[in-house]
Amino acid sequence: MGHETIRQNPAFEEGYIHSVGHGVGLNIHEKPWLGRQPDPDNILRVGSVFTLEPGLYYPSKNYGIRIEDTWYVTEDGHFEKFVDYPMELVVPMKGG
Repeated sequence: MGHETIRQNPAFEEGYIHSVGHGVGLNIHEKPWLGRQPDPDNILRVGSVFTLEPGLYYPSKNYGIRIEDTWYVTEDGHFEKFVDYPMELVVPMKGG
C-alpha cells in the first residue's frame, strides 16, 4: 500500500523489507512462502497453517514494527485466525 519493497528493488534497505509470511508445520519457517513469485509447489491447501507478518523497518532510525498472526485454511477454503486479539496501537504520552 505505497511502500517500496525489496522485491521491487533488491537494494532497498528500509521500509517494507520483510516478507509477507510463511507456512508453519514441522519447521517454523516453511512453504508456502507468501509474497513470492508464483511457484506450483508453493500453494495454500486445506489444513495449511501460515503466518501473515507484514513489517516496516527503519534501521537508520533504530525502529521497526511487525504484526504477526497465524492462520489456517478451513475445510471450506476460508481463512481463520488462530487467536483474535485486539490490534489497537497504544503509545503512552509523556506527562499524560
